Amino acid sequence: ISGIGDAHFLRSAERADGAAGLRVVRLSTLAGAAQSASRLHAATALKERDIRYLQSNLVINPLAMTAIRGAGVSLEQIVSADISGDGGGVLYADDL
Repeated sequence: ISGIGDAHFLRSAERADGAAGLRVVRLSTLAGAAQSASRLHAATALKERDIRYLQSNLVINPLAMTAIRGAGVSLEQIVSADISGDGGGVLYADDL
């Protein structure tokens, strides 16, 4: 999450429209997430433009939207992604 807006984040965002095999991870399931919630929200506020760029690439991918809906989260909750060149990856949902 600390990498929101960095080069890896932007590459993942660019790959999002063609991604396959995605899974969604809720931030609340990660160790220490609750203690870091205020820092996360500050970071997402600062990087809102980058997050919207990621979301705009995800919304055009039916498989990504199916994964998001299947996880019971909304597109607006997706704040980061780690998508590899082969299209597999993880979307991170802010549910804190």
